Amino acid sequence: MYARKEKTLEQTFSKIIRRWLWFLVLAAMVAGTVAYVFSMNSINFYEAKVRLLVGPGINSPNPDVTALRAGGQLMQTYAELAVTGPFLQSLIDELNLGISPEELGRKIEVKSNQETQILNIRVLDPDANRAIEIANAAAQALVRLSPSGQEGSATQLENQMSTQARNIEQTIANTEARINDLEAQLQAFGGEESSADNGNQASQELSEAEARLDKYEADLQVATDGKTQSLINEEILLNLIASSSVRIEQLRADHNATSDVKIQLLLMDQITQEINHLSDLQKVLLDTRRLFIGLPLDEFIANTEASIAQLQVDFQNTRSSDEQRLLLERIAQEESRLAEAQRTADERKGMILDRVAKERSRLSITEQVRVEKQQIIIDQLTEERTRLSDARQSLALLYDLLQKTPTNQVKIVEPATTSYQLVSQTRLKVLIAGIAGMILALVIVLGLEFLDDSVKSAEDMMTTSGLPLLGSISRHKALQGSGSELLVVQALPESLAAENYRQLSAKFIPLVKVKGTNGRKNLEHPDSPEDRPGHSNGYHTLKSILITSPELIDKTDTVPANLGVVLAQTGPKVILVDANLHLPSITHLLGLDDRKGLADYLTGSAKSFNKTTLVEWSSGLSILPAGSALIHPFELLVSTKMSDLIKQLKDQADVVLIVAPPFLAYAESHMLVSRVDGVLIVAQKGMTRRKMFVETAEKLRSLDAHLIGAILDQNRPARFSVQFRRIGLEALVKIASLRTRFQRSPNDSTASANQ
Repeated sequence: MYARKEKTLEQTFSKIIRRWLWFLVLAAMVAGTVAYVFSMNSINFYEAKVRLLVGPGINSPNPDVTALRAGGQLMQTYAELAVTGPFLQSLIDELNLGISPEELGRKIEVKSNQETQILNIRVLDPDANRAIEIANAAAQALVRLSPSGQEGSATQLENQMSTQARNIEQTIANTEARINDLEAQLQAFGGEESSADNGNQASQELSEAEARLDKYEADLQVATDGKTQSLINEEILLNLIASSSVRIEQLRADHNATSDVKIQLLLMDQITQEINHLSDLQKVLLDTRRLFIGLPLDEFIANTEASIAQLQVDFQNTRSSDEQRLLLERIAQEESRLAEAQRTADERKGMILDRVAKERSRLSITEQVRVEKQQIIIDQLTEERTRLSDARQSLALLYDLLQKTPTNQVKIVEPATTSYQLVSQTRLKVLIAGIAGMILALVIVLGLEFLDDSVKSAEDMMTTSGLPLLGSISRHKALQGSGSELLVVQALPESLAAENYRQLSAKFIPLVKVKGTNGRKNLEHPDSPEDRPGHSNGYHTLKSILITSPELIDKTDTVPANLGVVLAQTGPKVILVDANLHLPSITHLLGLDDRKGLADYLTGSAKSFNKTTLVEWSSGLSILPAGSALIHPFELLVSTKMSDLIKQLKDQADVVLIVAPPFLAYAESHMLVSRVDGVLIVAQKGMTRRKMFVETAEKLRSLDAHLIGAILDQNRPARFSVQFRRIGLEALVKIASLRTRFQRSPNDSTASANQ
């Protein structure tokens, strides 16, 4: 189930990426272009470098190692001094830079190399000459501060050395505390001197554990009957589970007791492995306790053996060949079941042997971890002792320098003579901006998809509404023209969408049953008398079908038109009625705006319907347009004359398809539901909102409508035209309302005059 959900999520994400790929690429291109423009317009920086030698360096014919180490410490002091506020302010005053010390500090970078005792000063500035001036001025200022310079400040240098000495003293205190902690941890193993004794003790414990495992294996091999085998199996597994639990608690206690990261990681990995091992043991225990055909395995084997023995005795005592044959068959069946049970017992025994082998491996791994943990502590202790020794030596050297006030020098080895323009990172910036733009676009896309409440698939529609899906119409290219040129089943009969309509017809026909009655054809839907009372023959007649959609924005007029053509091609006589008097989409689609139709009949005085009003569209298909007198739609569609018209049309045709106004937009659709034999809901992918679709289905159920099912039309306008279509439809509704009001005014005036 989880794999199916992951696959569905992958498919959904893949569809979203394919649908919005153009937007993702466009966002990456725009972000990259903006980054490129900014990079090209950014300020170019120049780099100037100065190198200084700190300490005795090469001037001493016999350099002392102690003096070199002291020089390294001094170099770090000079590096920190070069970025202090007073030092930077002196450079600003000297060069008349007119900037703050913070700004100058961002331009200067000082790096020290204690191995070579070379101090590097790097300056970045938009002006090439100014970068050189700042670098040389900083180097000369450091030379002046040193004792080798004419204006060196011994007090500042001594303060810096004193601060560094205090830092080393703190480091020594922390290192000593760490050494004490490591020695305490090592003492828990018996100390460094008694590690051999601990090893012997651990080996003895390991041998005892392996002896227990050998006994378990021997007990498993010597067990004869099923009852003994089951008891041994459970006893071994319980002992292994207890041992594993004890090891887990011990490992957790060791993990909580230590603060060393390496040991914690080592113990955490061991805890995880041990928990997995314990879980496997518990699963094997549950498996050995699982019943076999309703009984414990050992009891089932004993009962089966007893049954076979009894059947064999009965076979020996009977003389009838038929009874002997039956007894032989039963014996064969019982022996087969016994063999299967014994195989299961052997499998369980094998699983336990495998667990015992893994327990043996776990013991070896535990011992290895113990040795490794001890070695880590010893290595860390050695490292900390070395660090402590080095720190004490450095502290002694600093104290010696402070007491003896040794000479030190700072010399410029390589002054800044030229500056170099930094290599532009335009490509890297464009790449990073493009990736960031694509990620931002992806977040926006996922947000839009999450906020989109429209029906996106047939599965989505069925899941939310609970309606059966009669068919899904694939997307096809936009059709141009008028009349039959706009019907895909006639304009593109070889297309996949046309085939979907034919498949829909093939799926629709099995829902109805053609029954001959005096040479007539009745389309009837098989149904139970309990579900549809009043039909004792067990069928619910489907001669009139109401086709509607939830909202105004749903452009579903092509579905009933194409469905009517396909149904007529299968044989029945079909009449397609455009009862959407607010927005007669079928009439407009088929180019019948100038023809009289439904509204003209309902507003007229004729009691019987004239067949000449029907438009013969194709063989077997007639169209009843909306007509031209589109006033008072509600009064017309809920009138008794409309009800009589439906009955007359049902007498003239086998199937009457009535295209009603959007169900949630106009009340007359609610009234028409009770006058037809079935209701069909059409939804449009990406347009019909899921909430509105579900509300339509629920209201139809509350009206006790016979819901045949739903059809999903996957053809929709471009995503960005959805809002424009919604606004346009609302405008058309307002225009139709105003036209109805103006047409009603003369009639109201005439009625008042007559009164």
